[in-house]
Amino acid sequence: MEEKVYELEEIENLSEQELKACLENSWNIKNGQFEVWGEIKPLKDTAWGYLTNPRTISDNKLITYPLIKGISRICEFFINPKDAKKFGDRDLPSFIRCKLDLSPLSEREKFNNPFHMKVLPGTCSLLEELPEEVPHEILTDNEKTFFISKSIYKFYYRQADEKIKQEFETIKTKQEKEFSDARDHAEKHLEAIQNESSSSEEKRDAAIKINQALVG
Repeated sequence: MEEKVYELEEIENLSEQELKACLENSWNIKNGQFEVWGEIKPLKDTAWGYLTNPRTISDNKLITYPLIKGISRICEFFINPKDAKKFGDRDLPSFIRCKLDLSPLSEREKFNNPFHMKVLPGTCSLLEELPEEVPHEILTDNEKTFFISKSIYKFYYRQADEKIKQEFETIKTKQEKEFSDARDHAEKHLEAIQNESSSSEEKRDAAIKINQALVG
């Protein structure tokens, strides 16, 4: 079914519920929940982030604003500083899933886009695994081939790197405990030997004194 697109004049006076209904129809949202997954580009020195290349959780559809030409259809959803700090990374991209909501009216007017949306605060979660099938066009689209492919590589690399670090810390902690236990055991054994040696010396000295007294 061909995606319906709208003239700005058609939607500029619609209520928020009516705007959401248009987006639900365009993006094939079934449950009223705008659940998507996508990528947070490296934050660098910014305190906030943007969700890019967003796709629906339900059918993995790459979404764009259903607007006529002349208005930017690209979807990049604002992520508030708290969530950006928690789920983003200064130097590496992150993959998350989250929910969306309409941006405040002032933002929609600023971008001249009644459909303009943002990431709903508190709904983000890191993706432990990418969706079962990564759509072919993500990897082969001429404008995105290098960036997306590298991002997916870095995603899996980071997951493996974190797992290796966790396993290393586990092994390190175990070895440090074993070493500490062995050292404690050795110190106690040495202390016992020293005590035994001291006791033997005292007995020897006592025997010498008795012997000297008898001889004298």
